[in-house]
Amino acid sequence: MPSNDPSAPSVCVIVIARARDGRRRDVLAAFKRSKSLMAQTAGCLRFDVHYGIDDPKTVMVHEVWQSIAQHREAFSQVTGSAAFSEFRKLLESDLALSYFHEA
Repeated sequence: MPSNDPSAPSVCVIVIARARDGRRRDVLAAFKRSKSLMAQTAGCLRFDVHYGIDDPKTVMVHEVWQSIAQHREAFSQVTGSAAFSEFRKLLESDLALSYFHEA
């Protein structure tokens, strides 16, 4: 479980998504729309979207947040939306989410 210590450094969040066959562009477009929203969200310092070279169906989002709490708040708002329910239909499986601190 990640620390919620307010003195901790910023947190890096890595999200891995696997698009269904033929849906990678839709997944990328959805994440790019999220990037615009996250840029306006308190605590979001960076939100970059990438796709796999060896496996183009794999999409990775690299986020940097001031705190885990701010990310969790924003993520809970997104995942509770009807748009997120539609987005999940584009994926082969659930999102994989990991938190990191810079070493």
